[in-house]
Amino acid sequence: MKTLLRYGAIFVGALLSLLLLLTLAVVLFVDPNDYRDDILNALSEETGREFSMDGDIELGAFPCCSLRLNSVSAGNPTSWQEGAAKEQRGRESGFIRVASADLSVQLWPLLTRGELRIGQVTLDGLSVNLISRKDGSVNWEFAAAGDDRPDDVRDEEPGAPAAVLNIDGIVVRDAEVRYSDLAAGDSIHLTELDFSAGRIVFGEPTDIRLSLLADGLLPEQPVRLELDAAAVLSADGNQAELRDLAMQLDATRITGWVKLLDLQSEKLAFELKVDRLDADAYLAAESGADDTNTAAANINDERIDVPADTLRTLNVNGNINIAELIFEGAQLSDVNVTVASGSGALRLHPLTATLYGGSYAGDVRLDVRGSKPKLAVDEKLTGITLAELLADTADMENLAGFGNLRITANGRGDTVGELLKSLSGDAAFELQEGMYRGVDLWYEVRKAQALIKQTEPPPRPDNPRTELSEFSGTLKFAGGQASNQDFKATLPFMRLTGAGNINLVDAVMDYRLQARVVDTPGLVDSPDVDSPAADESADTADTVSQLKGLTIPINVKGPIDDPKVGVDLGDLLKDTVTEKARERLEDKLKKKLKLFD
Repeated sequence: MKTLLRYGAIFVGALLSLLLLLTLAVVLFVDPNDYRDDILNALSEETGREFSMDGDIELGAFPCCSLRLNSVSAGNPTSWQEGAAKEQRGRESGFIRVASADLSVQLWPLLTRGELRIGQVTLDGLSVNLISRKDGSVNWEFAAAGDDRPDDVRDEEPGAPAAVLNIDGIVVRDAEVRYSDLAAGDSIHLTELDFSAGRIVFGEPTDIRLSLLADGLLPEQPVRLELDAAAVLSADGNQAELRDLAMQLDATRITGWVKLLDLQSEKLAFELKVDRLDADAYLAAESGADDTNTAAANINDERIDVPADTLRTLNVNGNINIAELIFEGAQLSDVNVTVASGSGALRLHPLTATLYGGSYAGDVRLDVRGSKPKLAVDEKLTGITLAELLADTADMENLAGFGNLRITANGRGDTVGELLKSLSGDAAFELQEGMYRGVDLWYEVRKAQALIKQTEPPPRPDNPRTELSEFSGTLKFAGGQASNQDFKATLPFMRLTGAGNINLVDAVMDYRLQARVVDTPGLVDSPDVDSPAADESADTADTVSQLKGLTIPINVKGPIDDPKVGVDLGDLLKDTVTEKARERLEDKLKKKLKLFD
């Protein structure tokens, strides 16, 4: 046994010595720079673009065998230079450049098992310039020069079996990537880009780390991104996965997983958790500092920014949970979004959230398969504190109470105006324990009565408001209008019914209401001391007595956020005169009847 071990040791030692001698021979007697031009020319012929190398190729024995490339660059496709405008060529400065690249190949696995095993790959000073031209061509697609066969023919050819991927690690330091869309005039610049990955083997998890600073995603607002995850690439290269994802997007923390289920169809699945996201910080930067009044006046001409081309190819299923979200001023919590997309149809369902003491549940669908995007919504708000919601989202402070809202509608269009004009469907609203600030309806009734009687009008309240114990109705959408034919509300001393229309395109409303005064002794005897309508209990009781049973016409007209509310004096006077004439006729009849007693 000892002899066997001794001869074995001698054999191993001899083999290692031979390997060392071979390595030294390669280093001492082979100068890779002698073949540099041949290598660069071969690469140019195969890719249809120019390769260059300013420095020498350095070959080292340890680790065996190491290779260093200095100042390597690759240009854009040579066909791009033909017929391109001078100013356009100036912006297309090249495809990729690397200050230095280091890699090593482990000779023993290659000699004994035919396995290509690469040591750590290090890239310093990497610069990538991605360009999409106005004609739709891009510079990151590689094709062999002279290969003019159709893409589908090349794709159908059987390929070689997947290589055994085995890399000890990848390190990219101080890199930058610039993306330019010459058609749209957009540009994205990634700087301070650092990337590292551990040992990379098909089917086994690899720890990766990425950090970068992005300019151009938002105007004048850079975005900082840091990412840690375990990446897995399937043996056939058709699937990939990011496990144990931990990402920091500025101040937002994101965790979860992402899977590429099929490379060919780009089928993606994910499950993500977000701690806190201020979406308005990004949306405001993206929209710019447009004047509010100008933006409001041109809202109907505003195009609906739908990435139709992207949605037509998007194949995604996943779920996002956001603990805290700020969106268009609204503050939401426990937001759950399930996303399903395929063949140009995107659906968000179930879509739930908690907000302002109540809840939201929705089903939102976007379809871009036609010539114009189609939007369909089925949404419910339940038990919402309206004062807080409207103050945050619409800068409105005149409506308070607890509200419920349901809307089921769909529309189609490229602009907001087109969408509103095509809107169809219906909605229902309900308000309890409500109040409308800015208008005291009871004061308006008393003022109208004083004008008719030609008496002194009551004093104008300092803080006008109308209490609404109940407030409800349904809407039907058609032709850019919302028709409400069953409006009803309950107020102190009055019951309101009526109908009206809301012009969604112009954002104005026109309602015709009928108010019937009812006797409410409790309110008369114990008036609300804070209510301007009950400053004088006796006067209030007298007004109620005189107007009891009378129908008072009320008009509500003007902008949705600030309508004018008032009594229709003309109709009220006509009705009052008619009522008095009827009373006089009844008196005459009674007197005549007494003559026959």
